[in-house]
Amino acid sequence: AVIGRGDLGQMMRVLDASNLKVGSKYGLQVDQMKGTGGIEVHVQRPMQDVVPNDSILYSVKGGFREAAAPNLVSGFGLTSSDVTFDLNQDGMQITGAGQLGPAPVVFDWKERFVHSGDNGSELTASARVTPDLLNAFGFAARNFMQGEAAVELRASGPGGRDFSSITASLDLTRSQLDIPEFGWRKKYDAPAQGSFRYGKDEDGRGAVMTGDIRADGLELIGEARMDAAGGMQSANIERIFSRDS
Repeated sequence: AVIGRGDLGQMMRVLDASNLKVGSKYGLQVDQMKGTGGIEVHVQRPMQDVVPNDSILYSVKGGFREAAAPNLVSGFGLTSSDVTFDLNQDGMQITGAGQLGPAPVVFDWKERFVHSGDNGSELTASARVTPDLLNAFGFAARNFMQGEAAVELRASGPGGRDFSSITASLDLTRSQLDIPEFGWRKKYDAPAQGSFRYGKDEDGRGAVMTGDIRADGLELIGEARMDAAGGMQSANIERIFSRDS
């Protein structure tokens, strides 16, 4: 066993230089990571001269405080975070809490190294998001929203940060919404719920997003189809009911 304490960036550079390749595999900028903590490494191998890689068992566990990792999602990085991780030959789990851009977030990311289909990577996260953060992801939220929304998100995919399926539920109570096209306005602290589901096409060259918003005076259900670059190809409103509240 090897136990080390020190700077997160230095330790990640050591792991990236090993057979684990954690930085290059997941597209992480390990040289810009910050934080202080420790890791514990255990390696078990047969007592013989030639050992196949799949016969070597290992585990890497650790935790870091005030950790920071840049450019994880749409240019936003994780800062002021407390993170624990558990890595072995079968998979990896990273759990923590911190700031994703301006939004506080709690997350749990699980990665299976041996898998089939779209069950290689799973992410669950809870966050409070603002219009500025949503705008950075391509949603023009500043045009109709003020305040913040509580989001519960679950995503899965074949591996790494490539998520092919995303579902999210939103609590819009602590936001003010104004949709003049429908003659509808929601006041701050008035209850409102929403959800959306995102999935890639069968050929993987596009995506379909469905969603709904339910509040006093509004019920909206729709679907949008997007191309491989994320541009909207078409939109369809399945149901709409509105009255000025």
